[in-house]
Amino acid sequence: MEYFATTEECLEDGGGDPIFLMSPLQAALQNVFEDNRVSLGVRSPQPQSSLPIVDARFSLVGKLEPLNETMAELAKPCYMRAHPEAKWAYAAHDFKYWVLKVDEVYYVGGFGGEHYIGWIDQETWGSAMRGKHDDGGLVYQQT
Repeated sequence: MEYFATTEECLEDGGGDPIFLMSPLQAALQNVFEDNRVSLGVRSPQPQSSLPIVDARFSLVGKLEPLNETMAELAKPCYMRAHPEAKWAYAAHDFKYWVLKVDEVYYVGGFGGEHYIGWIDQETWGSAMRGKHDDGGLVYQQT
């Protein structure tokens, strides 16, 4: 599990891409040094059921890239507001901010034929990140 904030929350020109605070000692980041293509599975912070298969969820697919120093400084206050417990990492280790540049989104609305399952186009994803898309489904959110 990784904690994240979003560029929508933290950066003026953000499009909602997730921001992470990570150490190069983490296995996940070691793999990124070889190939920065990654996916991130996200599910509702308030599950509707004790069975994860029933809940809406999605996968973000893209490339993990380091934030430059200027962008990292802009992201830090926002990230720390979202995750105050992360302040120890900033002072104690070589943690740096990374951003998942989302190229594709795959949505699973739940279990069964009545839920949408499939790819979400970039326009719909972008409007959801700006809070302008509400179809009763899961909207990407940070808690």
